[in-house]
Amino acid sequence: MLPSQINLRKAQAVTASTLTTTNNAALTRFWPAIETDRSVAQGASIITGPYFTYTRAGAPSVKGTADWDHLFVTWKNVSYGATKTSNGYCVAFLFDGDMLSFDVQGIGGGSIMWRVDDQFVSLTPTAVPGNGAENYAFLNFGSRALRRVELWGSSAPFSGVYTKPTDSIVPAPIRGPRTLFIGDSFTEGAGANGGLNDYVASFATALNWDDVWGSGVGGTGYLAVNGSSQKYRDRIATDVIPFAPQLIFITGGYNDSASTAAAIATEAQALVTALKTALPAAKIVMVAPYWTGGPATMSKLILDQTAALKGVADANGLYWISLTELPLRNGVAPMATTLGAAAAANASSLTVSGRVGVNQTFKFPDGTKFQVKAVTGAGPFTVTTDGPIQTAQANGAAITEVGPSLWQGTGAVGSTSGWGNSDLIVSSDHVHPSAAGHTLMGQTLATRAIDVLRS
Repeated sequence: MLPSQINLRKAQAVTASTLTTTNNAALTRFWPAIETDRSVAQGASIITGPYFTYTRAGAPSVKGTADWDHLFVTWKNVSYGATKTSNGYCVAFLFDGDMLSFDVQGIGGGSIMWRVDDQFVSLTPTAVPGNGAENYAFLNFGSRALRRVELWGSSAPFSGVYTKPTDSIVPAPIRGPRTLFIGDSFTEGAGANGGLNDYVASFATALNWDDVWGSGVGGTGYLAVNGSSQKYRDRIATDVIPFAPQLIFITGGYNDSASTAAAIATEAQALVTALKTALPAAKIVMVAPYWTGGPATMSKLILDQTAALKGVADANGLYWISLTELPLRNGVAPMATTLGAAAAANASSLTVSGRVGVNQTFKFPDGTKFQVKAVTGAGPFTVTTDGPIQTAQANGAAITEVGPSLWQGTGAVGSTSGWGNSDLIVSSDHVHPSAAGHTLMGQTLATRAIDVLRS
């Protein structure tokens, strides 16, 4: 069942402590994450439960056999090599009590967040110190009640929960389909804390779907590789297929600038064929390549790749979502007019024959776009665009209204332009979303997913 509304990632009024190496003396009952038999092999899979539900990552396993490593759970399911841990995980349970503590291992860094009854305690992740010790994180609810409690972690191994002697813990139900995102550094969480407040996490919380995670590897794509990291099709055998997702999102393309749109389409078709063969029951959503800038900043190559990928999606009966061309308003025909004068490449002022509106987005015959930043004159009209246009256009060239982009403007955090949301939702590297951008991406993707899956 698809939700009827989006759940915003607001914080809940619960008292949470900073991490400490000393547990609360009142919390004497331990609920372990794993059996305590040290003979269990490192990396061996653990059985879900009996107290916790593990989601948002695949293959929960024993961290190690040395010292107290055998008491901790970790996850490995992202293709950087055999030692790479998952971008994130979630431990969920129903708790009847007023206070508890989580036990996480201070090795390898990582961060944690808590969610109670579907709202985060804080929207800022808490860093786990690399102190080589057990670290305890307390939640104090102030009163006894039955609550759904979740620990969201990034890398930090989990050992269990401490409660008062008479409290109860049982596994929480898993809501929504198992959903995997295949992608690049955007899906890895660059610009945010990957696995915690990236767009995949934002998507999951928006829908209240519990088992959503990303196979995101920076620098990769349909054809692009990055060192020992593999392209999408070469890593689905380890990152996707073994986990039998019910819903798969294929994203990315930003790193494929060395390849033509035709080559991307050929590889995308091979990827889709492989997924359909291995997972015939899974629904597949293809997402247009992400971009962090207004329509005028989108390169001709990325637009051509987007068109080619949509062709693959249509040919295979896949769902299609684009954040760079959101749907037009219902029931209104796209506006069309022409240029009243030739425009050179990199021009940011155009003459148009018909009246256009501020914030409307238009496409030229070659697929390049611009957004209307300002309009002056009584006809013909002078339009200031959201950035320099990509290609030269002839006098009389047709321009047709298309849906707007999620990203607008040319700025970024730390180098703002004063117009457009990119000033806030694009990180200082001008490539990746900021943490706020990841949240907006995830929420918008969730809204679009509801629309397309219902259709």
